[in-house]
Amino acid sequence: MKRALKYLLSMLAAIVVLCIVMGAWLIHDGDWIRAKSGEFVSRITGRQFSIDGPLDINLSLHPTVSAKDLRLSNASWAGDTDLARLKKLRFSVDFLSLFSDQVVFNFIELEGLNLALAENDQGEVNWDLFPPTEEATEDGEPMDNLPVSVNRIVLDNIYVSLDGPDRVKSLDFVLLEFEAEKNVHG
Repeated sequence: MKRALKYLLSMLAAIVVLCIVMGAWLIHDGDWIRAKSGEFVSRITGRQFSIDGPLDINLSLHPTVSAKDLRLSNASWAGDTDLARLKKLRFSVDFLSLFSDQVVFNFIELEGLNLALAENDQGEVNWDLFPPTEEATEDGEPMDNLPVSVNRIVLDNIYVSLDGPDRVKSLDFVLLEFEAEKNVHG
């Protein structure tokens, strides 16, 4: 009996090690992750999404993701300009918070964000990425807590333009530098 238990535990340990090695290999295969994340975001938004630059993922209890040259295409009626272009994205998440009601981002850094917001003659807006579905219901009750918490955010070189049929000229907003940190100790 002891021999069978030893054999079973050895097999289980080998399977766990194999899963960890395969997971680490997949996580560090930047091309695979870029392709899968592009497919995922494109599927849920109905827009083309791509990470055209390097992608780096560091695994730990506070995994950090860094990506460059991100792009999200515009609504079909809004022309060829991308809805969003981001030169650099970097964030870290508290791994254990992924298993709770609130995901905690240790930090989020955005650099070189260019948003081209627009409205057409029918009142449609190009930033409506998740239109309501028939299954969606609104109970009108405010949320007690947001499902996401951000401890620190850094924004550098942000450009937002808003255009629409009622505007003679687009409204342009530029934010050169912004940083905010949540007081987590008090």
